[in-house]
Amino acid sequence: MSENGGSPSQSTPIIMSLLERVSKLETAFSELTAANAILVETNAKNERIINDLRNSSAPYDLHFPALSNANSTVNIKKSCPLYRDICKNTPLLGKVSAQLKLANDFRQLEKKCCLAVIEGLADDKSDQQSDKDKYFIDALTDACSLPKHIETFRVKCRNPDINARPTKVRFECQKDRDNFIRNFSKALRVI
Repeated sequence: MSENGGSPSQSTPIIMSLLERVSKLETAFSELTAANAILVETNAKNERIINDLRNSSAPYDLHFPALSNANSTVNIKKSCPLYRDICKNTPLLGKVSAQLKLANDFRQLEKKCCLAVIEGLADDKSDQQSDKDKYFIDALTDACSLPKHIETFRVKCRNPDINARPTKVRFECQKDRDNFIRNFSKALRVI
């Protein structure tokens, strides 16, 4: 008998069982480590894509046929049968197109979150109106310590009889836009 009270022949199956379990745990650990490395790489790629989209100055209105865009020039009734076949046979295409739509929507939201819309400003409908608006907004922001804007432009309207087109004012960040919106009416009363 051994010192533990069991014979060496009885402890051998226990040791073998423990070695098997350790081997399985090592294999599982290796698989999890490999899966984690793949996830880290995928996350890094996604971060690069997100940063590229955030920092890009290019418009992302791609008119990609798989995107559901109200302004899209693609006519669904006349879509190419070849494209339809490709979509059916390539499930990854649907995922890519969904990611493109999501990226496009995200980009549009980022653009809109920095815009303030002013309605009712005088509008002579001339080509110089945007310059006049910029001068007015510059004077207002200087006089009332409002945040500086980046761009000022008038919205194009379909109806030519409209008296005053809305004025859009773009800011560097959403915080500046919110501050401008909160204090705009007070600033108008001061001037």
